[in-house]
Amino acid sequence: MLRGGGAVSAILSADFMGFAEHSNQCMSLVDLKEIFDKSLRDLGFDAYVFSLVRSRYDYDGHFVLNRYPEEWSRHYRKYDYMKFDPVYRMA
Repeated sequence: MLRGGGAVSAILSADFMGFAEHSNQCMSLVDLKEIFDKSLRDLGFDAYVFSLVRSRYDYDGHFVLNRYPEEWSRHYRKYDYMKFDPVYRMA
């Protein structure tokens, strides 16, 4: 169970275990992304992004895996929002 105890931790722990079990059966990265998307939607997340940040000035790997609308991703890149994104800047 996740630290903190309680009902929320129990739900998150169960969802993580379900994701871990299903991910072991994946035959491709596409399968893994679909299971990951579903797991996060089940937790109430409509969008997410995972980034690989090698340095604060490396923008190429910023959107490694994401579930944002393509229009938003293009807008984010076009206007270099990663330069102002506090999460990216602290990575």
